[in-house]
Amino acid sequence: MNKIYSLLNVPCYDFQSEKEITIHLSNLIVENKGGYSVAINAEKILSFNEDLEVNLIISNSILPYVDGFGAVIAFKFLYNINTIKINFPIIALNTACSHKFPIFILGSTEKNNRNACINIAKLFPGILICGRLNGFFDSIDEVINQIHDSKPKLVFLALGSPKQEQCANELLKFFPHTFFVGCGGAIDILSGQKKRAPEFFIDNGLEWLYRLWKEPKRIRRQIRLPLFLLKLIKFKLS
Repeated sequence: MNKIYSLLNVPCYDFQSEKEITIHLSNLIVENKGGYSVAINAEKILSFNEDLEVNLIISNSILPYVDGFGAVIAFKFLYNINTIKINFPIIALNTACSHKFPIFILGSTEKNNRNACINIAKLFPGILICGRLNGFFDSIDEVINQIHDSKPKLVFLALGSPKQEQCANELLKFFPHTFFVGCGGAIDILSGQKKRAPEFFIDNGLEWLYRLWKEPKRIRRQIRLPLFLLKLIKFKLS
């Protein structure tokens, strides 16, 4: 059974394969354990002790998982555990497809949302998309009504962090047995509007470098990586 470890006080599961997280997720859904996922990376680890909002988002999640290479390094450095960087939205779609869990896609633009649903249906034949709504809804009531009518087991939230986690927290009040998947820009990628980094960058922990090349404004976030490594070393030596 997978355990939660502390990465500089940040809780995170030690998933070492896609099979492990697939089993974990499917068990949560079958047992009607509602909640939401959160991706753990170096930036979130640094912000956990600095930003109350980030702290609450991570602390309230029932499935914090390794997303960034920084978290992979932290597991190896602190516990000598070889975790993997997880593409959770794709794993969740695979899980929903194989178990026939109905899903709802919420977020992004109307065009990207629609095209993503079309492509998801092609990539995962037989998947049950019971509803969808773009991210420019007028009120949370509109979302609540559509989810209520659709009755999904999983809701994919492509609203960006922390908005998607805040939305999940609010929606859980009305749907306590639903699992919410924070998927950031995954819907834009699935729509064909954006491209993920080539496999070489992903396999070698350099996806951050590819994204920085494509979006130079991310430099303000990436300059915190050396600080993260210093904190990791200091924690290990203390």
